Amino acid sequence: MFSLRPACAALLISTALVLCSSIPARAQLEEGPVPGKEALNPGPRYSEAIVANGFIFLSGSTGTPNTTIEDQTSEILSGFNETLTSLGSSLDAAVQSHVFLANLSDFAGMNSAYVQFFTSNPPARTTVGTGVLGGELIEIDMVALAY
Repeated sequence: MFSLRPACAALLISTALVLCSSIPARAQLEEGPVPGKEALNPGPRYSEAIVANGFIFLSGSTGTPNTTIEDQTSEILSGFNETLTSLGSSLDAAVQSHVFLANLSDFAGMNSAYVQFFTSNPPARTTVGTGVLGGELIEIDMVALAY
């Protein structure tokens, strides 16, 4: 039987989604901060979100270092909700998320905050322990339907 490590499977799925969604129509967010949210300035080769072929692809986001896993998870998902709302969508339209935890022992704390944002029909989710995230406890990326 063929099997992949979770991180490899997540990467393959993300790559396939990007390749399939980059067929002709691709619109990038306007330059500048998303309304209602302080924008990070990671550089010119970064897109906070891409709208393509009926989907919104949200780049990976991390929480504020030196806060709890619950706080970081809530901060990320609140930010995603603001971004999706500004694009006419919402977390209710989320279809997939990838969660990267610096330590898998934080799963329960992450999950307790995560489920508060998805009370019904949560997106498909892959959770991977990475061992290293540069000081943050968690990173999440997401794909949602564009309305």
